[in-house]
Amino acid sequence: MAALVDNLCNVEQKSIPQSLPVTTSTTTSLDDVIHQCGGFGRFQLRQYCFLSLIQITAGLAAFYYVYGAAEPDHRCRLAPSLWPNDDTYTPINRTHAFFLQLYIPAKEGKWDQCNLFDSLNMNKSLIECPNGLVFDRTIYGFTFTEAIGLVCRNKFERYKRSYYFQISHSNTDISYRFGILLINQFTAGLTHLTSTIAFVTMIELTSSKHRSFIGNLAFLSFVFGEILITLFAYIVRNWQNLLWANTIFIGIALLSTFFTDESPLYLYSKKQYTRLEKTLRRMAKINGRQDIDWYPAFQELLNTQLFPIVIKKQLTFTQKAKQLISHPTTIKRILITGFIAFTETLLYYKISYGLATMKISPYIGILIGAIVEALGYITATVFMSTRFGRKYSFILFTGSTSVCILIIPLIIKHSTLATVIMPQTGKFVISAANSITWISIAELFPTSIRSSTNGLAVAVSRLGAITSPIIDASIHKQYLPVTFYVCAALALISALLSLTLPETKDKPLDDIMEFTNDTHV
Repeated sequence: MAALVDNLCNVEQKSIPQSLPVTTSTTTSLDDVIHQCGGFGRFQLRQYCFLSLIQITAGLAAFYYVYGAAEPDHRCRLAPSLWPNDDTYTPINRTHAFFLQLYIPAKEGKWDQCNLFDSLNMNKSLIECPNGLVFDRTIYGFTFTEAIGLVCRNKFERYKRSYYFQISHSNTDISYRFGILLINQFTAGLTHLTSTIAFVTMIELTSSKHRSFIGNLAFLSFVFGEILITLFAYIVRNWQNLLWANTIFIGIALLSTFFTDESPLYLYSKKQYTRLEKTLRRMAKINGRQDIDWYPAFQELLNTQLFPIVIKKQLTFTQKAKQLISHPTTIKRILITGFIAFTETLLYYKISYGLATMKISPYIGILIGAIVEALGYITATVFMSTRFGRKYSFILFTGSTSVCILIIPLIIKHSTLATVIMPQTGKFVISAANSITWISIAELFPTSIRSSTNGLAVAVSRLGAITSPIIDASIHKQYLPVTFYVCAALALISALLSLTLPETKDKPLDDIMEFTNDTHV
C-alpha cells in the first residue's frame, strides 16, 4: 500500500485532467485513525516518558534563577582592626553584636545593606562599604549575585573597570563563573525550544479525546521540574553546583529526544505516507491493535487525499509567507494569541516569583506554589472536558486571576495569612489559564504552521517572563501596587480578546484547513 501511495504521489500534474474536482474527507480523519490505533496506550506512554523529561527541564531552567541568582540579605563588613575575619552575617557573640550595632545603621530591625557609619566622623555620616560585604548564606547559600557583587550600585560602579578587566582574562575566577553561566544559558535556550516542540508532539501523538489530559500532563511535568530544582537548591546551596546539576539533567533530557517517534500529523501534513504508515502500524502493534482495527480507515483516508496531493503545487517559503501575510484570519489569530501568551506568562511569573519573597521560607513557598499549580492544571483539564470548553474555561480562570491580582496589593499590609492565601489562589487560577492558553494555541493553527506559531507565541511569552522581574526591580516600592492594577487590566483584555477566537474542543487537528494555492482558512 505504501509503495502504491508513493507511485501515485509521483504522477505528474499534466497527467491529471485540469477539470478534476478537489474533494476533502468528510468521513474519516487522521484523528479517527489514531484513535483506532490506540489514542492513549503503551505507545503514547513510552513517548511521553521521554518527552516529559523535556518539560521537566523547562521547569528547572525557569526556576533556577529563584535560587541561583537570588539576592540574599547583606551588610557591610567590619574593618579588620575592629573584627578580623568578619564573614558571618549574624553576630557570633555579644561583642560582635555590639560592634555591628555601633557601626551598621539599622531600620525596622534590619541592617543597612550598603552603608556603615564613618568612625572618623563625629556626625556619624554614612559611607559605602570600604571592606566589602558579608552575605547571609543561611537561606540560599552561595549565589551568583554574591559571587560577582550584583548589589549596591555605587560599589559596583566604583569597581566596574576592575570587573571588566577580570572578565577579559579567561583565567580569572569571574570569567570562569560567567563561562559556566553562559553554558547553562545555552542549554536553557535549547530547553525552551525543545520543550515547545515536545509539547506540540505530545498533543499530536494522541486523539482529540485525550488532548486536554495530555497537554496538562506536559504542564505537570513542568511542575515536577519546579519541585526538583527546589530540592536541588535546598541540598547544594551553591549556585555553581546547582548550575552543573541543572545542566547535566538538561543534557540527558535532550539526548532522550533521539528515542521519540515523529508526529503522525507532521508526516501527514508533509505527505510522507510511507513513514506515516510505518508509524501508525508501530503504534497499533504496541497498543495491541490488529490491522483490521485501523487499516481500512487509513486506506479510506488516503483515497480521499490522493487527488488533492497530485494537483497541489509545492510552494516555496516565500510563497507560503506571502499567503500567510495575505490571510487576515490567521494573522488576527497570531496577534491575539501572542498578546495572550505574553500576558499569561507575565502574570504567571509575577505571581510565582512573588511566592519566593513572602515572609516564609522561599523553598516552602515555591513547593506550596508547585502543588497549587498542579491542582490548577488538573482543574483546567476537568473544566475543558465540560461544556465550558477551551474558550469559556479560559475566560473564567483569567477573570479570576484579574480579581486576585487586584486584591493582593490591598491586603498585603494587613494580614500575613491573607498574603499567603491570596497569591496561592492567584497561582492556582493563572496556572489553569496558562495551560488552557497553550493547548488552545496548538489547536488553533494547521499542522503546517503549528510548530512555528507555537514557537512564536513562546518567544513573545519569554518577553513577558523578562518584563515581570524588570518592572518589579526598577519601580519604587511606593508604586508597586500600580503594576498589579496594570496586570489585572491586561488579564481582563486577554479574556475579552479570547471571545473572538473559535472553540477548539474535540476538533481533530488535521481537520483544520491548510494553506493552499486556492483556499483560505
